[in-house]
Amino acid sequence: MLRKLILATTFVFATPILLFAEKNSPIKAMLGEPGKNPTVESFDKGLAESMLVVKGEWKVVDGVLVGKELDADMHAAVLSLQRKNRNSLVRFSFKLDGTTSGLHLSLNHEKGHLFRVVVSPSSLSLNLDKDKNDPSSKPLVLDKAQASFVAGKWITLQVEILGDTVVAHTDTGAVVKAQHASLDTDKPNYRFVMKGDSLSIDDVLIADIKLAKANTKKPSGTQSPLSQISDVEGLPRVLLIGDSISIGYTIPVRNALNGKANVHRPPTNCGPTTNGLKSLDAWLGDKQWDVIHFNWGLHDLKFMGPAGENLRDPSDPTSRQQVPPQEYEKNLRQLVARLKKTGAKLIWRNTTPIPAGAAGRIVEDADKYNAIAADIMKENGIEIQDMMSFVKPRQEEIMLQANVHFTKEGYAALAQEVATAIAASLSDKP
Repeated sequence: MLRKLILATTFVFATPILLFAEKNSPIKAMLGEPGKNPTVESFDKGLAESMLVVKGEWKVVDGVLVGKELDADMHAAVLSLQRKNRNSLVRFSFKLDGTTSGLHLSLNHEKGHLFRVVVSPSSLSLNLDKDKNDPSSKPLVLDKAQASFVAGKWITLQVEILGDTVVAHTDTGAVVKAQHASLDTDKPNYRFVMKGDSLSIDDVLIADIKLAKANTKKPSGTQSPLSQISDVEGLPRVLLIGDSISIGYTIPVRNALNGKANVHRPPTNCGPTTNGLKSLDAWLGDKQWDVIHFNWGLHDLKFMGPAGENLRDPSDPTSRQQVPPQEYEKNLRQLVARLKKTGAKLIWRNTTPIPAGAAGRIVEDADKYNAIAADIMKENGIEIQDMMSFVKPRQEEIMLQANVHFTKEGYAALAQEVATAIAASLSDKP
């Protein structure tokens, strides 16, 4: 049986944002309160009795679980952790080695496949599985975020399921979240799935999870950038809209404007303009906004495969941009028209540089999409925060190599620019 331990400090740390990945990193729960007696397996005494090898080779080597696909199986390697669950939190560390290009954490319902968290070297996604008992059903990507999971490095992944909501996040700052009615069901097990010759797993932790008590903390006490805050009465309301770049600077912007503004953001990566068209009304809600600081671009210009594969090689003839330039212009015009109806002061933050070697994107496309956006903003009298020009001279110091994301210091620098622009807009309002 899995060994049961009480870990008093397991859940007390804030979610890191693109910091250094570590083995067995503590990650703060986002959906609810984990139980006080989690189940933990660190493989010090071999494979637990509740772990069933379904396909492939799974064995404990030096206190670490190592999975390997077997050619004879003609199937991915699968290990099932036999524990019934409905509302739960599962956290574990993993390391990709050799030919292994990712892993799935799959959860089924009693009659078949339900959903899975998919890790690839360049992305993290939540996928709803095809229901084999329903010929009309199709697999569905519920949410996807760009990430960078380097081979040979330990990463910690935490998945939380509460009712019809699931969130998966890593200690590198990748976050995906989705809701679907089918998720709110009993699940018989957790299944680790991999293809390749070496996947290492360690420090598996499982806990029941329940809805957290109402959060009455002020914005300065908010720890996760995706956590929704309660307004401090009398302060102006600011909304940040953007992808993982904006997620990275959300907390330091909140801190910089603490006591000056209530800084909100949608509880998700806002992705491409197509996501904005679907979700903008929900993100705006029914309350008044004083300033809206927004961006779309990096997810529009990235290249996808014919079956929706993320960050494909732009030179591959089967690859396509997720939102081509003409569609981007059309979508952005619609989004700007909707934002103008709010009466808020609008600030467009243009797209930051694409470093050479970054997967699935062309360096020059950032300028191309920024030029399209600039024309739209000028036509509509919207302030442009030229973050491209700010980053370019210091790109080597504040951006990750061959990666569109930033260092911790880089996000702090972006936040200072964003907070300054917002503060200036607030001071201009009557």
